[in-house]
Amino acid sequence: MCIRDSFKPAFLLPYFNHPARIAELVSALAPIAPVLIVDDGSDEASKSALKGLAAQIYTRAQNGGKGAAVCDGLAWAKELGFTHAFQIDADFQHDVGRCEEFLALAAQQPAALICAAPVYDESAPKSRLHGRKIMNFWCVINTLSHRIKDAMCGFRIYPLEGIVPLLPHTKSRRMGFDAEILILAVRAGLEIKWLDLAVRYEAGGVSHFAPFRDNFGISLMHARLFCGLPLWLAKRALKRACDKFKKRGLQDVSQQSEGEILQGLAGQNLCSGARRDSCKGAKEEMDGGTDEKAGTEKCGDKVAAQSPQAENSAQSSLVKASPQHAAAKDGRDG
Repeated sequence: MCIRDSFKPAFLLPYFNHPARIAELVSALAPIAPVLIVDDGSDEASKSALKGLAAQIYTRAQNGGKGAAVCDGLAWAKELGFTHAFQIDADFQHDVGRCEEFLALAAQQPAALICAAPVYDESAPKSRLHGRKIMNFWCVINTLSHRIKDAMCGFRIYPLEGIVPLLPHTKSRRMGFDAEILILAVRAGLEIKWLDLAVRYEAGGVSHFAPFRDNFGISLMHARLFCGLPLWLAKRALKRACDKFKKRGLQDVSQQSEGEILQGLAGQNLCSGARRDSCKGAKEEMDGGTDEKAGTEKCGDKVAAQSPQAENSAQSSLVKASPQHAAAKDGRDG
């Protein structure tokens, strides 16, 4: 399978006293991606089963519950530089042959949670099925949506960049964590993708679900989230209003910018026209001055040509007048 360089997943196995098939599970997963095991305070026999496995081990000093183990494991995976944590329950009840298909979808949509929608066979206890229906109903209430198809299946890929910041807001540290983190993810706007997955319950399988303790804790979790529903709705409405206002502001700015650009282009056209008219007028003035100068020079040449003629005529008049003047003088003398 070709995985992008920026996509670095690791398997995350919360582990508490499940020694029977842990070696088989790790052997199936290790060739696909690194395996991280969070030992949630297991007994010595179960700790011994982890020795020599192709996995990194994180040991909690005492048992805190599945949610506590997953929380520590998610933060640990991010510290190690992984981008995604593929949570798989250590009891091997899921079809791990589908792992590469889930990873391929996560690589295509790295910001999304990839979750299994379990498909149960006749081996599933009826009490579990009814309990999940109640759980899923409350998930619909606390998210006001049907985005969570199954809240309890422990076969999912977490995008660490989006999930780790939500961990401080979780309160459940046992079986209720699986549902709570999905509800918080929906409220945070994370996308969730679902793939069907076959789930089997083996006879004599080990389960750490304590009916009274865990059901009570899950009920408290849903009650707390339900009480916080009005605040979440108010925050969501405020966020949508702010986003709408920002979008409208960007549109106004865009329209304003477009108008300024059009005005600028129109101004450039006007300036260009004015410059053309100015240049044309100056050219006409220059042409007129040239014509006037040429006319003046032509008139000067004509006057200059007429001046010798006038001078000769004047001289002829003087010559004619001289004999007459002399005759008149002789008469006065006589």
